Amino acid sequence: MTRSLVAMGLLIIVLASCDNSDGSTVLSSSRATTTTLSPSITEPASQAGSGSTTVTPQSPASTAASSLAPLEIETFYGRVIDVDFGSAWSIDPPDVAITPGAVAGTTVGPASVVFKDGVRLEVPARTPGGNACIELVRRDDWEAITGLENPTLEQVRFNNIPNDCFIYGALAADDTIAWFDIAEYRQGDPTATLLRRPISLADDILVLDGGISFPIAANVQILCQDVVTVDEYAADLPGRADRTRVGIAIDTGEVASISCLVDF
Repeated sequence: MTRSLVAMGLLIIVLASCDNSDGSTVLSSSRATTTTLSPSITEPASQAGSGSTTVTPQSPASTAASSLAPLEIETFYGRVIDVDFGSAWSIDPPDVAITPGAVAGTTVGPASVVFKDGVRLEVPARTPGGNACIELVRRDDWEAITGLENPTLEQVRFNNIPNDCFIYGALAADDTIAWFDIAEYRQGDPTATLLRRPISLADDILVLDGGISFPIAANVQILCQDVVTVDEYAADLPGRADRTRVGIAIDTGEVASISCLVDF
């Protein structure tokens, strides 16, 4: 993953929440933090080989920080409940059927995504992003995903496509989505697991590859073989980053858990 020199900007937390039917509070769409850094976004992957239907996260191309002027990256996240696909919606590379997002080097769009709290954000054409959740799977793409003629929705779901669509990423200056990934999330879970590795931790703000950032919860749980403190994790972050999985609380956008996978 890309490494970028980060200077923390003004922390902005705007929380928008709504109630689930079970009475719990779920954040549907929020701009969590604003981070100032040199931009570094995953580049689209080259054309995949014949018959490829799924892409997985890969390391993005590096961008020299000194060659680009700093910009502010505003983080958003939330659960998508509806998508209006533009007539020109496409995925690039065109032979990819399912992709987890910009982290895999793919682009999608155009579309409008509607979050649970009613917020609508635009996804311009060729936005680094993905479709690996049921709301973002366009009906016209069902056959490509399943390999079947006239497949049913249940047959689409049988291809390990999550029913619950929780996305996160960066906003552009015009409040359109600059890029996004699809988190690992199931309805009812208190957290969503992000696909990006951390690149810095300072002043209780965790910055992930791509420049998005999330505040650290006061009760964050960090497990790297043993339970460690925030300061201990920060001190050895470069050595642990590639093995780290970050979970954010869906109702606050705070980092609720950090775990380090064990190498064997």
